[in-house]
Amino acid sequence: SIGCLVGCILAGPVMEKFGRRIALLVFTSSLYTIGFLLILMAFNGAMVQAGRFFNGLGLGFVLAVTSVYIVEIATTDMRGFLGCFVQFLGSFGVLMIFTAGCFLNWFQLSGLMMAMVIPFLLGMYSCPESPRWLFSKGREEEAKASLEWLRGQDFKPD
Repeated sequence: SIGCLVGCILAGPVMEKFGRRIALLVFTSSLYTIGFLLILMAFNGAMVQAGRFFNGLGLGFVLAVTSVYIVEIATTDMRGFLGCFVQFLGSFGVLMIFTAGCFLNWFQLSGLMMAMVIPFLLGMYSCPESPRWLFSKGREEEAKASLEWLRGQDFKPD
């Protein structure tokens, strides 16, 4: 979709300026919430299309930022596995929504999808910022704390 293309293009500068975590926590969740609210409150086709565009923007952000975030936080032996996991979970999510769509109308399905933003927010809130991004911004103490959170208390960065 056009929204996804635009989202991927916009995600680069946003994640570089604000960080990977904030790009996912604030920008992505806001785009999805706006998109699903527009669909949920739609009284004409234009609102549904606008909602789908915002959801596409959110998906573009997720695809671009998540890939970078995973590469930056994962150990070298886990990068490939975690990188594939994004595609696997995306496909699983599509399967679950198609299944739910057999039992729910579009209005209910939109509400369900909007509710899925909450676990996404909780999950991202509990994750640290990318240590690589923090180091690139000169925030060394925060980067070291992020590495310790990711690698465990026994990990002592140099």
